[in-house]
Amino acid sequence: MNFHYFYDADGNYNYPVDELKEANYYLRKFTTDKLRENKQMNLPLGNETPVVRIPYTYVLTASEGYKKADGVYRHLDDELYYYVSRGRNKNNYSSDVIKKYAIGKDSILNVFIQPHHPDSMASSKYPGDQVGIAMGTSLKVAGLYESGEPLWKFTGLFNHEVGHVLGLSHTWRSSDGCDDTPKHRNCWNFTKSGPCATEVSNNMMDYNAFQVALTPCQIGKILKNFGKLGGKQRSLLVPDWCDRDTTQTITIYEDTEWRGAKDLNGDLIIAPGATLSLYARLSIPKDGVIIIKDGGKLVLDHAQLHNSCGDLWQGIKIMGEQEEALLVLPETTILNTVHPTTSAVAQKS
Repeated sequence: MNFHYFYDADGNYNYPVDELKEANYYLRKFTTDKLRENKQMNLPLGNETPVVRIPYTYVLTASEGYKKADGVYRHLDDELYYYVSRGRNKNNYSSDVIKKYAIGKDSILNVFIQPHHPDSMASSKYPGDQVGIAMGTSLKVAGLYESGEPLWKFTGLFNHEVGHVLGLSHTWRSSDGCDDTPKHRNCWNFTKSGPCATEVSNNMMDYNAFQVALTPCQIGKILKNFGKLGGKQRSLLVPDWCDRDTTQTITIYEDTEWRGAKDLNGDLIIAPGATLSLYARLSIPKDGVIIIKDGGKLVLDHAQLHNSCGDLWQGIKIMGEQEEALLVLPETTILNTVHPTTSAVAQKS
């Protein structure tokens, strides 16, 4: 991702130049720190929903060839610097600022940090609070600088909006496609009495004071989007799976099923006595190999084996004298191997 900070033509209404880099550093640090510690769900009460590691983080980047190379940009623009969330001149759904300033939006999540318009802030009826909106592979947020609050208080807002970019929906008012995110009253925080005395969500995709939890289903939806070839969420990933890393070898020791797309960083080994059943797309890194050890088994059922970066991998190596170590069922394709065929790629050793 990269960050765009907006000011009026005189450089007012956002972080001063000498504070900008430090502010952006801590905004990114606090948000990534929060992602590292997924928490137990508050709802439903007494739940035993498993806590799964959130499988992504944020990397600051810049578009090659742009005059500023650190991924943090400062824009002075009297016409587009501000954010208005309500009223006659609201522009929260406008994409004009994205069209003009987004950099590398086909592969970078652009973050636009704008102040609320000073005329709006002058009105007692205008809330001027922290707000945000996700738009494609960009997001707009406002209320950070003028609030005077420490940056850690905005981590929930930031991660929530990124969650929308990654394909997640709100959970409290309609079905978000997950059975582990129950509908609820959308209480912001705990109260002394009433429903909000107990039924307060801490899910990242709800509006609440915590926003520290994602469920296994929500994480599964993100991973599904990451695995879609040509998808917008996948385009935002750093493709660190292209080249083989021998320290990232995965060994299957027991019967295992993979039903979601995966991009491996290292080789894949199936140990003796173990069976791996693959029902989805699996990318093997450049020069990588699948090794089926004596007594192991690989079942490919409606699967695709390939290198998602377009490079060649070494194919499937069967150890020992095994006649049924590899079972290739219909609707399976094997691509990008060093062998000239796309089907019979296994070799015995």
